[in-house]
Amino acid sequence: HRFMYNGGRYVHLSAECRGFEGMIYRIVDIDDPSNPVEVGRWWSPHQYADGFPGRTFDPHAAHVPAFMDKGWMHGPPFVVGDKAYLGYCGDGLVVLDVADFTRPKALGQLKFMPAFSSTLAGARTHTALPLPGRDLVVVTNEGERFQFFPPEKLRQENRAHSLNNIHMVDVRDPYNPTLIAEFPYPEVPENFPYRNFNEMQLDGATGPFGPHNLHEPMSGKPWLEQRGDRVYCCYFHAGLRVYDVSDPYYIKEIAYFIPPNPNKAPDESYFPGFPGPRNATTEDVIVDDRGNIIIDALDDGFYILRMKDNK
Repeated sequence: HRFMYNGGRYVHLSAECRGFEGMIYRIVDIDDPSNPVEVGRWWSPHQYADGFPGRTFDPHAAHVPAFMDKGWMHGPPFVVGDKAYLGYCGDGLVVLDVADFTRPKALGQLKFMPAFSSTLAGARTHTALPLPGRDLVVVTNEGERFQFFPPEKLRQENRAHSLNNIHMVDVRDPYNPTLIAEFPYPEVPENFPYRNFNEMQLDGATGPFGPHNLHEPMSGKPWLEQRGDRVYCCYFHAGLRVYDVSDPYYIKEIAYFIPPNPNKAPDESYFPGFPGPRNATTEDVIVDDRGNIIIDALDDGFYILRMKDNK
């Protein structure tokens, strides 16, 4: 999945590796760009599969729930000083000591399953984003695109879906990362045709609603907004959501934007083979140092937005 590169000698990857189940954390030295060399790696103990019959990970296998529940690195890894923060799917948030890139060492962990992350959702722990200048990490459980699920199947199953959410974690003690607050449910617009986002366009069924990607401020990239008091999230079909996190215990949603549903035939979709509703689905967000908010929406291209009144 994604990787981290802030300039300089090292690239931090979430990547597959022969002999391991799922993606692991790999550190690559690119001092000689024509000859990149891996210098360090870290993995969850259960991921080492080489030599165990039937356990070697098939990178082309479907992401079935049993696999999604396991600990593997979604990415990207975020490195701040001598610490790395990893969203590690079923293993939750993992904090590493990377003072020596050749020997990353586990310091602390915070799992979110149970009670968070639903069976049909995406990465159980998707992103672990440190906020600039603060001992805080924003952690997400990925939701999923409703397009992947036929409403009649969800109605037949008649299941409740665990909450997929955005969490605020205090990491001042890296050995004991501590959940201190939850982000609020996305505001439902007035006159919206659905009472909430969990049941949207599913004809009485409920789906694995939740967040997707965050704006990722990184040191060494001055062209990106570097605010530690603001979080931007593309929340799949709840659109872009903007949060004031200046008080980490009292998080406030301050703005949102939901694009229109895409005007494409099913066979024109990026995911043409899936039978679910074709609703507006926001995926990625980048905020530059001028305050331009750039998002992309599935089957609908890019939008460039700005906060009103330069907030």
